[in-house]
Amino acid sequence: MTAPAASQARTSRNIALLKPARDNEDLVEHALQLFDSMLWVFRGTTRSDWTLSPPADADVVVVHQAEASDRVNALRSQGKLIVVLSTQRAAQAADEHTLVYPFPATQVMSLLEQLDEHLDGVRVEKAPTASPAAIATNQNTWSFVDAVRTVRAARNPGIWLSVEDSHGPVLWVRGDGARYQCSAATQAALRLGQLSGSPLVMERIATPRAGLLNGPGDELLWHCAYHASNSYAPWLNESTTYRLRYWPDLGQLRIGDDLTTTSQLRVIAALDALPSSPRMLLKRARVAREHAIRTLNALSACGFIEVVEAAAPTAQRTQFQAAKPQSGFRQLFRNLRRHLQRRSGR
Repeated sequence: MTAPAASQARTSRNIALLKPARDNEDLVEHALQLFDSMLWVFRGTTRSDWTLSPPADADVVVVHQAEASDRVNALRSQGKLIVVLSTQRAAQAADEHTLVYPFPATQVMSLLEQLDEHLDGVRVEKAPTASPAAIATNQNTWSFVDAVRTVRAARNPGIWLSVEDSHGPVLWVRGDGARYQCSAATQAALRLGQLSGSPLVMERIATPRAGLLNGPGDELLWHCAYHASNSYAPWLNESTTYRLRYWPDLGQLRIGDDLTTTSQLRVIAALDALPSSPRMLLKRARVAREHAIRTLNALSACGFIEVVEAAAPTAQRTQFQAAKPQSGFRQLFRNLRRHLQRRSGR
């Protein structure tokens, strides 16, 4: 009887994230960080291990749409596969290797599998390279929120992620983003928007520590998004119309002070009554601009609101009404008088 063959080692793929030389748009940074976070979250779930590397060593290079064409062509001539990130919200994907920000995790997963299949046919296998132990996730105010959203989209409840700052572990997030664990002091800081003053790093671990408080993932993401900025989240558009999908459980979210709770209730109720753009919602909710923007950021990060697709205009049917006859003896005598005057004038 033949002994079973030993399981083959996983293939290692190198991928580079190429930042434009002239980058004055925050969305470019957000798009690259979101893709970076997804690579890390997908580690161990894709057919191959994707490792960040310099462009010269990469099998795949991710570029922004604004990247110079001669540079992109030079990379293609070296046998690199190119993935294009677009930050134009109204843009359509030019091909299967184009991602329009904000792109869903499932689309990135599918793209990685397609790239893997393509490389299987053209690539000479290289020696595996070491992957970084952790990825910094808040180089700006929204990167940690993007990382948590990516974890939720990946839906991997079999793992736990340790979130650390420069002083050590801060909290732990389950791989599907549905639960988090932390100390009482950290939970209080989270609700006040004072989670950490230094960059947060995510690492995969076996299980969190014992004796920690257990909270819902919506609470973690709500407070992180609410306190991230008093400006709109990168994926929100001031002119786009949004509708409320369902009400958040404000008791579970533990909002805090009465003013904040009242403001958030007014914003949510206004959206529930009528879909609105953020610009119109500021007028309808009648709350401070900062409260309205922060509440929208939290609602969108947690998936409580969605975009209202513009419906095609329908043809309007014009109704023509016949002139109504004026009734009554007064009008009858007027008509008779005019008739007699015409006859007498002949």
